[in-house]
Amino acid sequence: MPDALGRPKRVMLPSPQTLRRICHELDVSWLTGFANAGYYHELLQVLAALVGLAWQWLDEDAAFAREGARQSFRSAGVTALGGKIVWEALKEPRYASRYIEGVITQPPLPRAEPDIRLGDDTPEQVLRLTEEDQGPRQWGYVVPKPMAVAILVVTTGFPRRGDILKSGVDMYAVHLFEAITPMAELALKSASAELSDNIQRANEALADLRLSIDGRRVVAAEYMLAWADDFCQGYTHYARLASLEYFGLAGVSIDKMTPEIRLPQIRLARLPDVNLFQLTQ
Repeated sequence: MPDALGRPKRVMLPSPQTLRRICHELDVSWLTGFANAGYYHELLQVLAALVGLAWQWLDEDAAFAREGARQSFRSAGVTALGGKIVWEALKEPRYASRYIEGVITQPPLPRAEPDIRLGDDTPEQVLRLTEEDQGPRQWGYVVPKPMAVAILVVTTGFPRRGDILKSGVDMYAVHLFEAITPMAELALKSASAELSDNIQRANEALADLRLSIDGRRVVAAEYMLAWADDFCQGYTHYARLASLEYFGLAGVSIDKMTPEIRLPQIRLARLPDVNLFQLTQ
């Protein structure tokens, strides 16, 4: 409410430490409380700590023991754990509790109709494309759960320009905060929370009070996505596709229709159940 001169009244917020104690007494997630209070710097430190914890797990589980595994991680994610191919390793309780897969599916393409204009000189490979069905394709990216959480918070909680016109996925971020609070506390205790260049730039954008909070989140989103791409571009791509699926192609009003809604999605993905990120160890 404005004051007598029409100026917005200043609201005094409790310190992060005090707010955290209040949330504890009320039995609500302090991460949700920080998000509602606009304590973005503290939230970004949590994300950095989660990624730090993920790197620790990757080293403990010998994810990079094979030659080239560390170099390929950015694009392909985890390929091996404990000396085993990742798909076999995930059958073991230890690895199943620590890692998660993001799957992208491309449905079968419709059978192409032969082109009556094709002549005798048409290359053989073009003729084969018109005669064969193309089956479904899948891509899977495995990452440590703390890293997956950080990427999912970035993609669902920091909308890019255009995403902000859609609705729904922000509630996923809220439920995710509630589920990951114990994991976040573990990360802050055991991993570094230093802000790298891109996440620091996001912090500066979120602190720029010349913009509305929606505008600040849109600007910060580009830096946050660049930060996520730096450590696992494959899982970040999955999370982006999954966020679009969560919005629903027909789940918004006409006045909020965007190109992603008008056009069919060729590659499909779904956001994971937030309960999969509850700490079990």
